[in-house]
Amino acid sequence: MSRVLELVNAASEAMDANEKISILHRLKEVLLECTPLPSIQEYKLAMDGIVAMTTESNGNVAITILFMIEDALNQNSQIKSAPILAQTRFALLETIGIILTINAGPSAIRKAMKLLDKYITTIVYHIWMEPLDPLDESIWHKLLKLIHILEQMIEQLQDAQAVLLATKILETSAFHLSFARDSIHRDPARSNIQPDDLHLGSIPTSHRFVRADQLAGLGTNIIYALTNRLTNAPRHPMLAFGRREYVTLIHSLSLLSCLRTEYAAIVVPCLLNLHATIEALNPRIQYTVVLNMKANLV
Repeated sequence: MSRVLELVNAASEAMDANEKISILHRLKEVLLECTPLPSIQEYKLAMDGIVAMTTESNGNVAITILFMIEDALNQNSQIKSAPILAQTRFALLETIGIILTINAGPSAIRKAMKLLDKYITTIVYHIWMEPLDPLDESIWHKLLKLIHILEQMIEQLQDAQAVLLATKILETSAFHLSFARDSIHRDPARSNIQPDDLHLGSIPTSHRFVRADQLAGLGTNIIYALTNRLTNAPRHPMLAFGRREYVTLIHSLSLLSCLRTEYAAIVVPCLLNLHATIEALNPRIQYTVVLNMKANLV
């Protein structure tokens, strides 16, 4: 039995979280730092094994696995190999999906969202423009599933930073999953993304498994998810927005409707009808939100 498989089995069988984390660190050394490097098959077994461990609902283990996959993307000397890159990306998205759906804890959820935010545009670009591996199609469908999960999750998120991260990921996704019209009104100070660099019009018409015409409605679904979260003010205090969340979401929706004018028909009525929600806010928060909303409508 190879050293890689031994460590994967040992980590899977370890009942104590600290012991499991220690074994995972040793596995990372074997995968990324020792020579000779493992074969593609061994690497695949390792990635499949650590992803399966994420289901154990231990936040510290989940975070360790996320860091391990991030290190694999950044440090693996074999990462330019199409099979290795595809396997690592698939493991990343699979792990993020598990963490978001089993509620692995606030820290793990934040780390998962940060990694998704970090890599989403790169993954979309390679899937659309340079698909090199048979696994790319599965990676694409996994990414679409994650976007759908976030559309649902934003209604239930209790952590302010997680709300902001989810908003940013969904904003980026809405730009990618729509057709660029005109960037004449773009204000770089309000967003660090390049909204027209990668959009549905970028997809080659000969693409093997991605069709722009089949994706056109997904951006609109994202806008509805964001506007619903803005207008639906939950009574549960854990789900209540603060000043920063309101302002961020208003700015995000305004930017989207400005650069993708088809979204304006959804966003503008949402902002105009927000008064009932705003009236229930603390007066200090209310003033800031109203000021920002007026500025964005203008």
